[in-house]
Formats: sequence, structure tokens, C-alpha cells
Amino acid sequence: MEQLMEQYRQQLIKQCEEGMEGNKKIKVIEINMYMTNKCNLYCTMCPFISKDYSNKTYFNKEPYFATLKDVKKILFNKKVSGKRQEYVKFNFFMGETLLNPEIFKICKYIKKKYVNSEIVILSNGTIPPANEEIVKYIDILGFSLDGGTKEVFEAIRTPAKFEHVVDTIHKWVKARNKYNINLKFRTSTTLSTLNFMDLPNIVRTVGEVVRTEGGDWDSIYCQPVVIEDYQRPELRKITLEYVDRLMGKKVLEETERLAAEYSIRLDMPQAIYEMFYHETKIDKRDEQGGVERRCFCEKLSNGYLSYGMNGKLEFACCFMDKKYWYELFERYQIPDNKNPEEIYNSRGYWQLRKDLLEGKLQKECRNCTIGESNYYNILEELRRKNDAGSE
Repeated sequence: MEQLMEQYRQQLIKQCEEGMEGNKKIKVIEINMYMTNKCNLYCTMCPFISKDYSNKTYFNKEPYFATLKDVKKILFNKKVSGKRQEYVKFNFFMGETLLNPEIFKICKYIKKKYVNSEIVILSNGTIPPANEEIVKYIDILGFSLDGGTKEVFEAIRTPAKFEHVVDTIHKWVKARNKYNINLKFRTSTTLSTLNFMDLPNIVRTVGEVVRTEGGDWDSIYCQPVVIEDYQRPELRKITLEYVDRLMGKKVLEETERLAAEYSIRLDMPQAIYEMFYHETKIDKRDEQGGVERRCFCEKLSNGYLSYGMNGKLEFACCFMDKKYWYELFERYQIPDNKNPEEIYNSRGYWQLRKDLLEGKLQKECRNCTIGESNYYNILEELRRKNDAGSE
């Protein structure tokens, strides 16, 4: 299998070389846009917003809410998919999107301009629908739910109240059932020592909402907590490395059982399973003390670009330390003043992908769990193909 994986890696490297020569193109079909830098919570593990900040905004910057005029300007200036019938996926996250007073108008405008677009919003679940008809213009609505009990949830997501968030989710489901039965709901959970044992209760909480209101729940997505260099050092003790392996395995088994009982898809990175199902830890420390990860990453190859509130290009990777974003753009001479396809297929961007595959970005990507999860997914796919070929 390792030989097959190496062959696959070389194949991807060859694709990058073809891209650098202008012989391969990737179409941008997914755009991140931030509707606000403001949040009404200051969660324990959040690297952006602190309870000590006066503005309760990302890095305590001045509060900002994108207007419909701002969105139109960015889409026009960046020449985002000028063809009306083309598919484009818009992700609205970072700050609490539903705090934006113009979010209804923005969603409605995008759906009218891009008839085959998909709008995805991630919310902290504290904001009920101001106008229930907004669900007509949303395709996927996710809620951050880091606890399935009052004690665990409120210890992490300060100053949110567990009962209020659950009640708010009920209201959104009722609006979905009334105006747009095709709207998908998801739950996003950041796993740490603070809430890992509570994971089965998170499934129960979501499952009971579904049983009460009816309809489907698309998935419960889980990701391991990532502690940035600039966060409080003691927070490193809440990473999943400090969860007992045998207890963690039991929690995962119970979580899977409940997800199946409630017919909810559990979206769990394979790297988390590897952490608890292997006899020894899979992570090795590099010379700088960072985690040595597998060099396979989908984030830079799946047609995924991110724009800040000022329309400036940003890296579409929330696991990479933000201090490297613009340094990498400068190092690889990635243009910011062109349309998404030109940016994504620039020689510099292809070189960046190639260097990632060759393990030359260990410093920038050392906290990442996405690449490692991809490694296991790719390995399993290669194993299936190999088994099918031998039959």
C-alpha cells in the first residue's frame, strides 16, 4: 500500500508540474466570504475572540458588517462565475453570520444572480430566524454544538445558554419544515478533552430535535481542536492527545451506535479513529516540536478560494496559522488582482501545491489534521481499488 501511495503522490506532483506549464486547470467552484467579524460568544478554545476584547470581534478589530453593496462589489471585481447558470458554492462563516442585519437580502440576491448556487452558513445557534423565509435561500445551515449537556456546553461556549441554543435550533427546523424542506441541517463539533466524553450526548440532543420536529438531519461533523501558537499555552492540554485511548474508543463506539439509531450521518475524520484505535500514537514530533503530518491535502486542490471582508484573497484553510497566509502569497507570487480561476491556476499556486506534496511546508502546516485524514482516506480508496483489481 505504501508503494501505491507513493505512486499516487508522484501522480499528483506530475499534475502540479502540468499546471505550472499551463496544461492543467482547476475550476473554482467554492467561495468563502465573511459577513461580519463580530461574534456574540467567546468560546474557550477560540483563537480569534477573547472575553477581554472590547469589540468582541476577530482580533478585536473594529466591528464590520458586510452590506449587499459590499458583496456585489466583491463579486463584480473578482469576476466570480459571470455565467448565470454555473454552479458556485458560497460559504458564510468566521464571525456570527446571522448577526448581519442584511444577511436576508444578501442570500436572496445571490440566489437570484446565481440560479445554481449553493449557500452554506455556519452559526453558533444563538440567533433565531428574524424572518423565517430566509430558509428559502439557504441550502445548508450548520450549528456549532460543543456539548450535549448544559454543564459541558456552557463551560465552553461562553456566555451562550444551552436551553436557548436548543430552542433556537427547534425554531430553525420548524421554519425549514414550513418554507424549504430541502434545507439541510448540520452540526459542527470541535472535539477536545473538555467535551469528548460528551459526544454521545451531542448526538442525543440533535436526535431528539429531529424526533420532535420531524424531517432529516444531514450530519454531525467533528473536528479536533487546534491550538495556535499565539493562544494561551495551557490550552494545549485540551487537545485530543490527552484523552485516554481506551475511553476514547468506547465513546466513539457509543457515538456511532446513537448516530445509527437516530439515522444521522456521523462525519468523523479518519485521523480521530486512528488516534484511539491504534495501540500506539500515530503522531511523530518533528525537530521543531510540531506534529509531523502526512503531506496530502485537498484544501488547495478542490476549487476553494477565500475572500476577506475587504475583498482581499485569504488562504482557504482554517488550520493553518494565519501568520503564514500573506507570507505564502508573497513567497509564491500568487496574484490577488485577478479572477478566481486565474489566481487558482497561477504558476505560484501550482508550485505551492507541489511543495506541499513534497513535504516542504511542514512548518506552515504542522498543526493540520486535514492532510492526515486525507492520507487515510486515500489509502483506503487505493486499497479498495487494489483489492478489486486482484479479484
